[in-house]
Amino acid sequence: MGYLLDVCGRSCPNKRKRALFAGLLILTLFRLWLSSAQTMRCIPLMGYDDMLFLVHAVNIAHGHWLGAYDQNTLVKGVFYPLFIAANHYIGLPLLLTQQLLFVFACAVSIRAIAPFVRNPLILAVCYVVFLFNPGRYTSMATTRVIRDFVCGSCTLLAVSCMAAMYIRLFAQKSIRMVWPVLMGLSFAGAWLTREDSAWVLPFLVVVTVLCLVLVILRRKEAAAPQTIAVLVLPFLIFGACNALVAGANAFAYGIFITNEYAEPNFLNAYSALGRIDTGKTIPRVTVTKAARMQAYAVSPAFRELQPYLDGETPGTLFTWNLRNAVAAAGYYKSPAAASAYYKRLATELNDAFAKGELKSYPNSISLGMLSPWRSQYLLPTLNATLAGIRYNITFRDCSPYPEPSDPFPAGIALYQAMTYDIANLDSTPYFTDPGKLPPTTGGEGVTMENGPSLYQKASSLTGKRIGILHRFTELYQVCFPVLFALAVLCYAYLTIRLILTLRRKQNGIIVPPG
Repeated sequence: MGYLLDVCGRSCPNKRKRALFAGLLILTLFRLWLSSAQTMRCIPLMGYDDMLFLVHAVNIAHGHWLGAYDQNTLVKGVFYPLFIAANHYIGLPLLLTQQLLFVFACAVSIRAIAPFVRNPLILAVCYVVFLFNPGRYTSMATTRVIRDFVCGSCTLLAVSCMAAMYIRLFAQKSIRMVWPVLMGLSFAGAWLTREDSAWVLPFLVVVTVLCLVLVILRRKEAAAPQTIAVLVLPFLIFGACNALVAGANAFAYGIFITNEYAEPNFLNAYSALGRIDTGKTIPRVTVTKAARMQAYAVSPAFRELQPYLDGETPGTLFTWNLRNAVAAAGYYKSPAAASAYYKRLATELNDAFAKGELKSYPNSISLGMLSPWRSQYLLPTLNATLAGIRYNITFRDCSPYPEPSDPFPAGIALYQAMTYDIANLDSTPYFTDPGKLPPTTGGEGVTMENGPSLYQKASSLTGKRIGILHRFTELYQVCFPVLFALAVLCYAYLTIRLILTLRRKQNGIIVPPG
């Protein structure tokens, strides 16, 4: 909030400065108070998400790194378990700490654009709009022990810091060391949280290249070395953080890698399975049963897994089933043993392709965990893209109302011990989403159930707080589509104006400022 105080107080009288800061501080505390009414939803999911993060965090907290090695030890990013373990030592509720990280990211993003947006009132409005974004308190993503929320905050921090460096360089201002350091750390945090965080890399690289081009074109010999060093520093910090995690894995398990989904032999084996063409495809199924039957016939290594694989597995769930099958076959005693098995499997399958024993999809290219592109993917990809855009514009299906936990008492105890949050144990939500209530429900859309809930003695104020968050969600659902349309029009107008200005300069026409 100190950043925000400095930004919003710039060029303002002292009284106005204090009043603006006080208002933002009150709104921030109000936002945190509202979201603190949400309850945690505990989902075991066979130890692939919530429980896996918690188990890793427990091991880290007890000094055992990620625990004993098995097929699930190195398949998830390590940053979120580190975050949970650190939060456990701090002693704050996990859901609150995650919201505090988001508040910090919002403040940094406003600070980043301060030289570009001079009006402190506009900056304050932008901060409030960021702060009450319904995607940051929807129960689907924020009331579970999953990494998406922290990854989003780290990504916002990285992009904001990169924007801050670019804006200050473009405005011919010095770049403080805090921006590249924070960018490097937050970029590493996002990268080490999710395996698919590579999508942010092109943006950061492109902006860095543009900054370097600006330095070269301006030919400031004295400042160029320092500026180039500042621009390169985030990537050095990012590399150091990755090397540190890989080194810890090497010390604990004998493999210098941050994540086994990036292990070459595993990727080669998985991509070979994914490009088996049987003449028939099933939507959302990368490796069909028919493809597995053909692989069994040509690969003795894969045939060992036949007793442990069955049915048609949709989506990326097959990767988990594959790793579980390899573990059941006895190959996950160590990373070296697992890697050797996947190398043998990939060699046998690729040899079968070369001999014509297996048919490959035409023009297929191995791209990590991505299956070969097929023409049938075009329409679903477009539909999914449009659905994602629609979700981010309309906040469709966002709801702050908590959902009940799955019944697994041992897991509930672990959740509450590690996170200092109380889990919702009702068979139905204690505070129910108005859109899901039966028509006979009275009141203002909030009901209280008489179930085995730990919140039975909670005051009605808790439900009212969640109701207020729901009202904010409804407000965003109405306003944001209009604001998005206006933003697109403004962007088009500014782009056309920039093009016309450049053409006039090329023709020797002097364009007056403003």
